Amino acid sequence: MLRDFGRRQAELAIDLGTTNTRIGVPGRGLVLEMPSVVAVDQRNPSRRVVAVGEEAREMLGRTPEHIRACRPIRGTAFDDYGLVQELLDHALRTALHGKIPHRPSITIALSHGTEEVARRAIQDSARAIGAREVVLIPKGVAAAVGSELPIQEPLGTLLVDIGGGSSEVVLMSLGGLIDHEVVPVGGEKIDEAIKAWVGSACGVSIGDRTAESIKLRVARTPNQTDPGIVVTGRDNQTGIPREVRIDSLNLASAILPTLVPIIDGLQAVLARTTPELSSDVADHGIVLTGGGALFPGVVPLLRDATGLPVVLGENPQLATIAGVLDLQQIPDQLHRLAWR
Repeated sequence: MLRDFGRRQAELAIDLGTTNTRIGVPGRGLVLEMPSVVAVDQRNPSRRVVAVGEEAREMLGRTPEHIRACRPIRGTAFDDYGLVQELLDHALRTALHGKIPHRPSITIALSHGTEEVARRAIQDSARAIGAREVVLIPKGVAAAVGSELPIQEPLGTLLVDIGGGSSEVVLMSLGGLIDHEVVPVGGEKIDEAIKAWVGSACGVSIGDRTAESIKLRVARTPNQTDPGIVVTGRDNQTGIPREVRIDSLNLASAILPTLVPIIDGLQAVLARTTPELSSDVADHGIVLTGGGALFPGVVPLLRDATGLPVVLGENPQLATIAGVLDLQQIPDQLHRLAWR
């Protein structure tokens, strides 16, 4: 759960993700969650932004040739730094009703695999908005803090955060990061696998937004067949729109192999772990966070692959933003865990 902290002047928390951007304010918790999508008019030399967030998301797959709707953040990479700055600016102004505090201190959670040049670009973007200080924190670390795991204790804590564009495996102890792996698999790969499965099993082609809606619907009804998943796609033979019914259990079982690289990343960290920390993980298990962790079958998939207990963290989708807000209340720990 997001905590209700005492207000601090001019501090903002951001979880900058492939799928969604979340803004938090100390004392208020989460104040905005919006799709990380930007639409621009490509006829204009300056590429005028025509929509951001939910409005831009509605344009995906529906734009004329001169309009481009895209997700500028792709896991550990940024397709367009200028659009990331537009996304940040719009998100902050929307969350704060157009009133960005004077020279705020901003803490941003990014994928651990984000390259240094991209991290610098994000810092520059935040400073261009007016930030006096920009602190960057790895998403997996923030998720561990936000899940209220005992990371300060002399105890090995292992977490897997399955995000939209990538997943992170982090091992922590005594308030520090011991080891980590970044895997280029997340919710977007699940969407792609859903599109492929529907095309093969049902004979129709669907778009990204339809695939995402199926994923979210299946995640809300784990371990049971949802008889109500009906979607419309383009018939692969005739090209005519056709309605099909999706068997959620068959879909989920077919999609799970997409997540096998996460198992590889998890096993890589476990293979490098000291015997003492391995014993801790065996006793306390693995915690899952991120929206992808809600997909049916993920918990047993990782449990069967490792032979270790695997549990879903509380409120896994909001663990990262909760962790950023937590860390802002403990500046020493925040700067110790932040990127240098």
